Amino acid sequence: MIYTIHKAQLIGEQLRKFSDADSWIVVGQFVNLEFWLEEVQSAMKALDEHNLRFDKIYDSQKKYIESHSIQIPDHCPICLGICELGSGSRKPNLPKKSSETKTDKKESRKKLLDAVYYFLLRCYKLKLLTEDELRKKCDLVGTSIDLDDLQN
Repeated sequence: MIYTIHKAQLIGEQLRKFSDADSWIVVGQFVNLEFWLEEVQSAMKALDEHNLRFDKIYDSQKKYIESHSIQIPDHCPICLGICELGSGSRKPNLPKKSSETKTDKKESRKKLLDAVYYFLLRCYKLKLLTEDELRKKCDLVGTSIDLDDLQN
């Protein structure tokens, strides 16, 4: 699993736990709300910029391999040393994008947004946030509010 997806999943799971935790636990996490919102924003940015970072990694490795004529020697399957009888050497493998990455990133993003939304909503229902504050926090992380959720 790529780091950015794992990070988003960890933060989302933590926030999900807060959304249905006992009120005193929610209050304890609410005092760190800015921290959690920054974590969400950081994870979202990491997910959004994953392809850009991957392309930079790929391009820099390819350029380095080519400019330094890097070759990996064949290894002997018997002694595991450099094989004297092998065909020589090959270029190192470049990183490959996982076919699941796009779907995983999309799913992780959705789950993270849901988790932060329900945590914010729980804070609102405990009267830790006003409706205006709830709207601002949701805007900050890029999610909307279901008006039915504002009914008690």
